[in-house]
Amino acid sequence: MGINAWKSKVNDFSRFKESLKAEYVFAEEVLDRIEECLSLPAKYSRASAEDTGEMADTIVSVLYFKLQDNEITKKKTKLIPSSYSVMPFCDGKPEAVSFTNIGGASKGFSLYFAGPFVENEEIRFDEVSLVKTKNKENTFIPIELHKTMLPNGNWVYAYHDPSFKIMPKVSEKLPLIKIVELESERNITIRFIPRGNNRKMLDVTIVIVPDENPEGAGGWNLWAKYGSKSAYIKEYNNRFGNDDLFLKEEDFD
Repeated sequence: MGINAWKSKVNDFSRFKESLKAEYVFAEEVLDRIEECLSLPAKYSRASAEDTGEMADTIVSVLYFKLQDNEITKKKTKLIPSSYSVMPFCDGKPEAVSFTNIGGASKGFSLYFAGPFVENEEIRFDEVSLVKTKNKENTFIPIELHKTMLPNGNWVYAYHDPSFKIMPKVSEKLPLIKIVELESERNITIRFIPRGNNRKMLDVTIVIVPDENPEGAGGWNLWAKYGSKSAYIKEYNNRFGNDDLFLKEEDFD
C-alpha cells in the first residue's frame, strides 16, 4: 500500500509523511511522532508476544479505537536542564550543559548566554558547538554567538537555529537502557569554553527557547535553585568541599 493510501485515514497527511522520513533507532519510536496524525495514542498501538504472556501461542486480536477530535491535545515542547557541572565555570576549562525535552516535538530554538557580564564582555564563550550523539559517538557542530540586546534592555550572547528538530520526550514504555540511550541522542547539548573573569562565572545563565512554544523554555543557572550564591556555596562545600575544591564567597562577585 503506497503512502497516499493513508490520506483518508490520517488527520494531518503532511506531518504524517514527514514523520515517516525521519530516522529512528527503534521502529516503535515512529508511533510517538504519528499518534496525533492517527488519532491513536502510541501506548495503545504497540503489541508484542511478550505482552500476551501465556497467550503468545494463540490468536491475538488487536482492536484500534479513534479518539474524538476534542479529546486530542498536542503536547508542547518543554525543556528542562538535565546535565551540567556542579562546580563554577573556570576560565579556559571546557564545559557542557544539556537540556531534555519532556514534551512534544517542534522545530527551531534560540539559545542565550545571559548575565551582567555580557554588556562589557567580562566573560565570552569560545568554541561553542551543538553536540550530536549517535550510536554513542559525539559530533560537534560549531555555532556562532552574537552579542545582542533584548527588548527588556538586557545584553545576551545569542544564537538562533530555525530548522533544528527538537525530538519529543522518549516513551516511558521502553526499557530503561533504551530510554537513557535515546535521551542522550535527543538532548540539546551545548559545549563551550568560558573565557574571562572567574569572579563573574556564577552569573552565567543559559536559556533555550523553543520557537513554537516560548513558554516551554528551559533555563539553567548554577545557584538559582538554592536561592542565592551564598546558599549554593554552602551546600556545595557541605557535599564536595575539601582543600582542593573548597569554594570561598569572597572569590565571587
